[in-house]
Order: sequence, then structure tokens, then C-alpha cells
Amino acid sequence: MGRIFERNVFLKIASIVIATALWFFVNSKGVSEITIAVPLEIKNLPEGYEIVTRKTNEVNLGLRGHERLIKSIKVQDIRVYLDLSKMKKGWGTYYINRDNIKVPPSLTVTKIDPSVVKIKIEKTEEKSVSVSAVIEGVPKKGYRVVSVTTDPAYLSIEGPKSIVTRMRYVKTEPVDVSGRSKTFRQTLNIVTNGENIRVAKNEVTVIVSISGEDK
Repeated sequence: MGRIFERNVFLKIASIVIATALWFFVNSKGVSEITIAVPLEIKNLPEGYEIVTRKTNEVNLGLRGHERLIKSIKVQDIRVYLDLSKMKKGWGTYYINRDNIKVPPSLTVTKIDPSVVKIKIEKTEEKSVSVSAVIEGVPKKGYRVVSVTTDPAYLSIEGPKSIVTRMRYVKTEPVDVSGRSKTFRQTLNIVTNGENIRVAKNEVTVIVSISGEDK
């Protein structure tokens, strides 16, 4: 009787092992995994503050799911974001976890790289600075540049406090006076040289007065 009981226990255990193996086989069949680069979005940055520097613009996500879904996944189907509602001024360390990631329901996130992001945040500053026209070339022989003015002469700029505070002026694109013999005006873009600022107007009018050298 005891042997029959032992045999039944063995058969039950074997059945459980086989059933478990079959479950894993069925569920893993057709499953695939990819790594995809997704832009890092910023949410809830308090008004009056802005990002000066961020070390990370993209996050590499490992995604696992049915092969058919994996093959059709697009970057637009995924969102990775940081909530900066509790940010602090200066450099801060912020963590990306699965709560910050939105993927289609049937996919599983298996990797987040990087999961830690460093961001520098400053107060927004605004002030008025002068506009400086950049002149290139030489007028026609016997003529000279008498004056250079811009309209408007000043512009309001806005951006991170550390950048705006040190700026005294903004420049225009170069205006070429080569071979010129008459006063002229030209509309030109403002050049920020990659500075993280916003200018009230992107274009200004430059007026170049030219006169004969004997006048």
C-alpha cells in the first residue's frame, strides 16, 4: 500500500514538472526582445525655472513581448519622462523607473539605461541688451562707412540666469559692404551662437550709412 502511495506522489510531482515546462514553452514561444532609444521628456518643471544642462536626452529601453508586437513597435508608441515638480536649483540627480515609462500593455520593460539622470536647473532671467551689427568687407574705393545702426537698437532676452546675467549684447548676421557706395538697409537674423536664450525678435533692420571720403 505504501509503495502505491509513493508511486502516486512521484507521478503527481512528475506531472507538475511536465505541466510547468509546457507552460514555459508555450508562453515563451514567439517571444522576442529588443532595445530601443526613446527621447527623454520633461514634465512639470515649475514656472520661472528652466533646464540649463542635461546629461541625457535619450533612454535605451529593453522591451520584451510577442514577436509580432515587437516587430511593429515604434518610438512614438513609447514615452519616457521625468517629473520635475519637486526639482531643486542647481545640479540634481533624478531617477527613471517603470512608473516613468509608458509602453503598450502587452510589452514588458526589462532594461532602463540610464536609470539615473543629472540635470542642472536655474531661475529664468530677463533683461534688455543692445544689438550689435557685424560688418564685413570694404566699400567701393573712395567711399567709407559713416555709421551703422539697428532697428530696434535694443532687444529683450530671456534664459537661464547664469547666461543672461553675463550677456551685454546680441549680434546680427554679417552684413557685407563690399563695393557699396550708397547708404542701404538690410534685414538680418540675430545670432545667439548656440547660447540657451530666447530673443524677443529674431530679425532686425541694419542701416549702413556710406559716404564718399571727401564729403
